[in-house]
Amino acid sequence: MAETDELDFLFERTRPAKRRQAIRKGLAYLRDVNRKRITQQRNADGSSYTPRKNKRRKRKMLTGFRRLLRARNVTGDRGYLSYSGASTLALIHHLGRVDQQGLKMPERELLGANDDDWQAAIDIMIEVLLSE
Repeated sequence: MAETDELDFLFERTRPAKRRQAIRKGLAYLRDVNRKRITQQRNADGSSYTPRKNKRRKRKMLTGFRRLLRARNVTGDRGYLSYSGASTLALIHHLGRVDQQGLKMPERELLGANDDDWQAAIDIMIEVLLSE
C-alpha cells in the first residue's frame, strides 16, 4: 500500500507528459504479461483454460487475441487495456457467454492481473516518474 501512496505523491508533483509516459509503460507491461498468458493458455491465477470440446483442432485457442490487445485512452492520470477489432468476441470468451451461433463458451480470463503483476506495473511507473 505504501507504493501506491508513493505513486500518488509522485503523480501530483510531475508534469502531465511524464505521467502519461509512466502510465503507458505500466500498461505496456500489463499488456505484455496478458499476451504471454494468452499464449500459454493460462488464467491470471495460473490455472489452465478449459480445454476445447473438439479435440480434432490442433491449433491453440484464442491465439489471435494476443495481437489485438492495445493500451487505450492514456490521459493525465489513467488509461486502460482493451481489444481492438474483435472486442465482442473477446468479451464472450472472457465472461463465458453464448456466442452468435448459440454455443456456450467456457469462461477464459483474457485480461487479468495478479498481485505480482500489479506490483511490477507500479514499480515500473514509479521508476519512470523518478527518472528525469
